Amino acid sequence: MYVTHRDNVSDMIWVPAHAMGRVIGKGGRVLEELGKENDCKLQFNRQNENENQETPLVITSLKGDKGDVEEVIKAVHAIVSYHHLENHKIHEHTM
Repeated sequence: MYVTHRDNVSDMIWVPAHAMGRVIGKGGRVLEELGKENDCKLQFNRQNENENQETPLVITSLKGDKGDVEEVIKAVHAIVSYHHLENHKIHEHTM
């Protein structure tokens, strides 16, 4: 769902509530680094959390490059997947 406004390209993905802290990072560091590395603006819209307890993350390329947005999406998916696996391992060890 890419949206183009002038020179900007945007997309939105849903981030599960349980992974928000990992995606944001301490003091917003992870979001900031992802944005800088990929020339993108990243913005959570917490007021629009859905019934699955997911929050939309809007990613906007500052150069108009769809590839930059795709790289951020891949990185966020990797963080969420890693967080999910990490939680699964913790639950296995506590049982």
